[in-house]
Amino acid sequence: MKSQDLAGALWGFAVCAMLGASLLLSPIGAHAQATTTKTDSKVSQARRLIVRDDLVAAGRILEKAIEQDAQSEAIYYLAVVRSLENNAAAALELFRRAAAAAKSDRHRAMALIGAARLLSSNPAARPEAREAWVSVLNIAKEHAEIVGPEMPRSYIETLDKLIEQEAVYIEVRRRIANRLQTNANGSSDTAGSTQKARNQREASEGR
Repeated sequence: MKSQDLAGALWGFAVCAMLGASLLLSPIGAHAQATTTKTDSKVSQARRLIVRDDLVAAGRILEKAIEQDAQSEAIYYLAVVRSLENNAAAALELFRRAAAAAKSDRHRAMALIGAARLLSSNPAARPEAREAWVSVLNIAKEHAEIVGPEMPRSYIETLDKLIEQEAVYIEVRRRIANRLQTNANGSSDTAGSTQKARNQREASEGR
Protein backbone atom coordinates (compact mmCIF):
# COMPACT_ATOMS: atom_id res chain seq x y z
CA MET A 1 0.00 0.00 0.00
CA LYS A 2 1.33 3.44 -0.94
CA SER A 3 2.01 6.11 1.68
CA GLN A 4 -0.84 8.25 0.32
CA ASP A 5 -3.24 5.31 0.62
CA LEU A 6 -2.11 4.62 4.17
CA ALA A 7 -2.55 8.25 5.12
CA GLY A 8 -6.01 8.20 3.58
CA ALA A 9 -6.92 5.09 5.51
CA LEU A 10 -5.64 6.67 8.67
CA TRP A 11 -7.79 9.73 8.12
CA GLY A 12 -10.76 7.49 7.37
CA PHE A 13 -10.29 5.73 10.68
CA ALA A 14 -10.16 9.13 12.40
CA VAL A 15 -13.40 10.30 10.85
CA CYS A 16 -15.21 7.10 11.77
CA ALA A 17 -13.72 7.03 15.23
CA MET A 18 -14.24 10.56 16.45
CA LEU A 19 -15.98 13.03 14.17
CA GLY A 20 -19.31 11.22 14.17
CA ALA A 21 -21.65 12.84 16.69
CA SER A 22 -22.67 9.46 18.11
CA LEU A 23 -19.12 8.63 19.18
CA LEU A 24 -18.17 12.16 20.18
CA LEU A 25 -21.20 12.66 22.37
CA SER A 26 -22.60 9.28 23.33
CA PRO A 27 -19.93 7.01 24.91
CA ILE A 28 -19.57 9.08 28.05
CA GLY A 29 -22.97 10.71 28.15
CA ALA A 30 -25.02 7.63 27.36
CA HIS A 31 -23.59 5.77 30.33
CA ALA A 32 -23.41 8.69 32.76
CA GLN A 33 -25.55 8.71 35.84
CA ALA A 34 -28.34 11.26 36.28
CA THR A 35 -26.92 14.73 36.69
CA THR A 36 -26.95 15.81 40.33
CA THR A 37 -24.37 18.60 40.54
CA LYS A 38 -24.09 21.99 38.91
CA THR A 39 -21.09 20.77 36.94
CA ASP A 40 -23.03 17.79 35.59
CA SER A 41 -25.88 20.09 34.60
CA LYS A 42 -23.51 22.41 32.73
CA VAL A 43 -21.89 19.47 30.94
CA SER A 44 -25.32 18.26 29.81
CA GLN A 45 -26.19 21.76 28.61
CA ALA A 46 -22.89 22.01 26.76
CA ARG A 47 -23.48 18.68 25.05
CA ARG A 48 -26.81 19.92 23.71
CA LEU A 49 -25.12 23.05 22.42
CA ILE A 50 -22.42 20.99 20.70
CA VAL A 51 -25.12 18.99 18.92
CA ARG A 52 -26.60 22.28 17.72
CA ASP A 53 -23.11 23.38 16.61
CA ASP A 54 -23.07 26.29 19.03
CA LEU A 55 -19.45 25.74 19.93
CA VAL A 56 -18.76 29.19 21.38
CA ALA A 57 -21.54 28.92 23.95
CA ALA A 58 -20.64 25.32 24.74
CA GLY A 59 -17.01 26.28 25.29
CA ARG A 60 -17.90 29.08 27.69
CA ILE A 61 -20.15 26.83 29.76
CA LEU A 62 -17.53 24.09 29.95
CA GLU A 63 -14.79 26.53 30.95
CA LYS A 64 -16.94 27.73 33.84
CA ALA A 65 -17.76 24.15 34.81
CA ILE A 66 -14.06 23.27 34.90
CA GLU A 67 -13.33 26.31 37.07
CA GLN A 68 -15.87 25.04 39.60
CA ASP A 69 -14.97 21.37 39.41
CA ALA A 70 -12.28 20.03 37.06
CA GLN A 71 -14.09 16.81 36.21
CA SER A 72 -12.79 14.61 33.44
CA GLU A 73 -16.10 14.74 31.56
CA ALA A 74 -16.17 18.55 31.41
CA ILE A 75 -12.55 18.65 30.28
CA TYR A 76 -13.26 15.98 27.67
CA TYR A 77 -16.16 17.89 26.12
CA LEU A 78 -14.16 21.12 26.08
CA ALA A 79 -11.49 19.15 24.18
CA VAL A 80 -14.21 18.05 21.75
CA VAL A 81 -15.23 21.69 21.26
CA ARG A 82 -11.64 22.77 20.59
CA SER A 83 -11.18 19.87 18.17
CA LEU A 84 -14.32 20.84 16.25
CA GLU A 85 -12.97 24.40 16.16
CA ASN A 86 -9.79 23.00 14.55
CA ASN A 87 -7.69 24.11 17.52
CA ALA A 88 -5.64 20.91 17.62
CA ALA A 89 -3.05 22.10 20.14
CA ALA A 90 -5.64 23.13 22.73
CA ALA A 91 -7.72 20.02 22.09
CA LEU A 92 -4.73 17.72 22.53
CA GLU A 93 -3.77 19.30 25.84
CA LEU A 94 -7.35 19.01 27.10
CA PHE A 95 -7.71 15.37 26.00
CA ARG A 96 -4.53 14.60 27.92
CA ARG A 97 -5.86 16.41 30.98
CA ALA A 98 -9.12 14.52 30.72
CA ALA A 99 -7.30 11.19 30.54
CA ALA A 100 -5.21 12.07 33.59
CA ALA A 101 -8.27 13.18 35.56
CA ALA A 102 -10.46 10.24 34.53
CA LYS A 103 -11.93 8.21 37.36
CA SER A 104 -13.20 5.40 35.14
CA ASP A 105 -11.82 3.37 32.26
CA ARG A 106 -14.62 4.66 30.05
CA HIS A 107 -13.70 8.30 30.54
CA ARG A 108 -10.01 7.53 30.19
CA ALA A 109 -10.52 5.52 26.99
CA MET A 110 -12.49 8.26 25.26
CA ALA A 111 -9.97 10.92 26.27
CA LEU A 112 -7.12 8.75 25.01
CA ILE A 113 -8.95 8.19 21.72
CA GLY A 114 -9.30 11.94 21.30
CA ALA A 115 -5.60 12.51 21.94
CA ALA A 116 -4.56 9.57 19.76
CA ARG A 117 -6.70 10.78 16.86
CA LEU A 118 -5.08 14.19 16.89
CA LEU A 119 -1.59 12.77 17.21
CA SER A 120 -2.24 10.36 14.35
CA SER A 121 -2.88 13.25 11.98
CA ASN A 122 0.58 14.70 12.69
CA PRO A 123 3.37 12.77 10.91
CA ALA A 124 5.95 13.96 13.43
CA ALA A 125 3.86 12.60 16.32
CA ARG A 126 3.17 9.13 14.93
CA PRO A 127 5.30 7.26 17.52
CA GLU A 128 3.46 9.07 20.32
CA ALA A 129 0.15 8.37 18.59
CA ARG A 130 1.00 4.69 18.49
CA GLU A 131 1.64 4.67 22.24
CA ALA A 132 -1.74 6.30 22.83
CA TRP A 133 -3.51 3.73 20.67
CA VAL A 134 -1.73 0.92 22.53
CA SER A 135 -3.14 2.34 25.76
CA VAL A 136 -6.60 2.35 24.20
CA LEU A 137 -6.11 -1.24 23.04
CA ASN A 138 -5.13 -2.32 26.54
CA ILE A 139 -8.38 -0.89 27.87
CA ALA A 140 -10.32 -2.52 25.03
CA LYS A 141 -8.88 -5.92 25.89
CA GLU A 142 -10.26 -5.62 29.41
CA HIS A 143 -13.45 -3.72 28.59
CA ALA A 144 -14.76 -4.53 25.14
CA GLU A 145 -18.07 -2.91 26.14
CA ILE A 146 -16.29 0.45 26.25
CA VAL A 147 -14.47 0.29 22.94
CA GLY A 148 -13.87 -2.60 20.57
CA PRO A 149 -10.25 -3.63 19.98
CA GLU A 150 -10.61 -3.47 16.20
CA MET A 151 -10.34 0.33 16.01
CA PRO A 152 -7.10 0.76 18.00
CA ARG A 153 -5.60 -2.27 16.24
CA SER A 154 -6.37 -0.71 12.85
CA TYR A 155 -4.68 2.52 13.86
CA ILE A 156 -1.64 0.71 15.25
CA GLU A 157 -1.21 -1.38 12.10
CA THR A 158 -1.53 1.67 9.85
CA LEU A 159 0.85 3.73 11.98
CA ASP A 160 3.40 0.92 11.99
CA LYS A 161 3.39 0.90 8.19
CA LEU A 162 3.71 4.68 7.99
CA ILE A 163 6.51 4.77 10.55
CA GLU A 164 8.35 1.98 8.70
CA GLN A 165 7.98 3.76 5.35
CA GLU A 166 9.20 7.03 6.85
CA ALA A 167 12.28 5.26 8.24
CA VAL A 168 13.04 3.90 4.77
CA TYR A 169 12.58 7.33 3.18
CA ILE A 170 14.89 8.91 5.77
CA GLU A 171 17.60 6.34 5.00
CA VAL A 172 17.21 6.85 1.26
CA ARG A 173 17.43 10.62 1.66
CA ARG A 174 20.54 10.21 3.82
CA ARG A 175 22.25 8.06 1.19
CA ILE A 176 21.36 10.50 -1.57
CA ALA A 177 22.73 13.42 0.46
CA ASN A 178 25.95 11.50 1.14
CA ARG A 179 26.33 10.63 -2.54
CA LEU A 180 25.77 14.24 -3.60
CA GLN A 181 28.31 15.42 -1.06
CA THR A 182 30.82 12.84 -2.26
CA ASN A 183 30.28 13.87 -5.87
CA ALA A 184 30.64 17.54 -4.93
CA ASN A 185 33.87 16.83 -3.09
CA GLY A 186 35.14 14.81 -6.06
CA SER A 187 34.32 17.61 -8.48
CA SER A 188 36.12 20.09 -6.27
CA ASP A 189 39.19 17.86 -6.05
CA THR A 190 39.19 17.36 -9.82
CA ALA A 191 38.92 21.10 -10.46
CA GLY A 192 41.78 21.72 -8.03
CA SER A 193 43.98 19.10 -9.67
CA THR A 194 43.26 20.54 -13.11
CA GLN A 195 44.18 24.03 -12.01
CA LYS A 196 47.36 22.79 -10.32
CA ALA A 197 48.41 20.96 -13.47
CA ARG A 198 47.73 24.07 -15.56
CA ASN A 199 49.82 26.19 -13.21
CA GLN A 200 52.71 23.72 -13.38
CA ARG A 201 52.53 23.61 -17.18
CA GLU A 202 52.54 27.35 -17.46
CA ALA A 203 55.47 27.59 -15.05
CA SER A 204 57.48 25.09 -17.08
CA GLU A 205 56.79 27.07 -20.23
CA GLY A 206 58.13 30.16 -18.51
CA ARG A 207 54.92 32.11 -18.44
